[in-house]
Amino acid sequence: MNNSYLRIKNRVLLAQGAVLFLYLFIMAYSFSLPLGEFIYQLSRNSVIAVSLYLFVLYVFYFLISFGLNFYGEFLQAKKFQIKDEEFGEWAKDLLRRQGIIFIALLFVVQVTYFFLETQPKTWWLLNAAFWIVIIIFKNEIFPFYILPLILRYAPLSDENLKSKIIALAQKAGVTIQDVCRIKPGFHLRTPIVMFSGVNPNRKMLLDDIFCDYTQEEVGIAVLQELARNYYQHRWKLAGCRALFTLLVFAGAGVMFKPAARFFGFKLIFDIGAFPVLALLFLCGAGIFIVIFNDLSRRFTRKEDDFVLSKSGQTEAFISVLVRQANESNRDQNPGYLAEKLLFDKPSFSQRILTIQDYAHNLQFKQGDNQENKEDKSSP
Repeated sequence: MNNSYLRIKNRVLLAQGAVLFLYLFIMAYSFSLPLGEFIYQLSRNSVIAVSLYLFVLYVFYFLISFGLNFYGEFLQAKKFQIKDEEFGEWAKDLLRRQGIIFIALLFVVQVTYFFLETQPKTWWLLNAAFWIVIIIFKNEIFPFYILPLILRYAPLSDENLKSKIIALAQKAGVTIQDVCRIKPGFHLRTPIVMFSGVNPNRKMLLDDIFCDYTQEEVGIAVLQELARNYYQHRWKLAGCRALFTLLVFAGAGVMFKPAARFFGFKLIFDIGAFPVLALLFLCGAGIFIVIFNDLSRRFTRKEDDFVLSKSGQTEAFISVLVRQANESNRDQNPGYLAEKLLFDKPSFSQRILTIQDYAHNLQFKQGDNQENKEDKSSP
């Protein structure tokens, strides 16, 4: 995909974040209090009031941010010939996606206000626990423990490749019983390598798209997954997500009441105070996203070093990264702010430069070793 298009999409996404922050601040400062009072005149039922308020709040934000959506999705896709769809088709798809987002957001906000109203002292802790369960399930449990049970797969027919993969796993300290190929028909956003089962019956599953890879490239993709498993990076990042979530909610629990009073709200479970709470979450999440992404990028560099040390195949590694860059639809050279906020891995261009430096240094060392051997052999 065109890198200029991806860079524009990143800028639009950052602009939408800035617009959201400004919108929530303006609502908290002026319009949210009378809007909340009006909603409570229509219904004193908490569930109905929260639903009505959030619907109005979301519709206004949708209208305000529509220009950015139109520019970033429709106009740029037309300009770079990414999609060829009419405005009506794009608008219907946008409304469908926004409707799904609203339903998910409504569920989350209803849970938040249920705890606010029923447990005013510990609401933040209960909400944090709720979010931690969702985050760990979505990012760790489902993709690596439940999804392999859903996928249809068959033993890999290439015995030579299978034996090489099993040998690579043994070098990384992992025992696998079999290597299988995921059957076509299940759409995955990016090609994957994953484990299924537990020792001693653990299998390695390869995406069907790896049929188009060379054996060396498949070995690199397998080593990437083995590196994550070797360093336990997934569970370390899951622990960081849980800790950051707890800290964000703890900060909101301390600051929400004084912040709500500053904006003129008397009760923390007043629906009109929602923009204040959302601002606290937005600020806290922004801080910890920067920290989390930096940590995740460090982990990826460590995994790349692992792959290089176990394989030494720099050309195959670069080829795999180029394929992954083309398949991921991510900016290959993002700006500073976009990288800090939107990217949990180093850019592909940075990773490729690191591998090229490794290859250059390796050739230099091999040249020195050859010269030393010649010096020792000479009389």
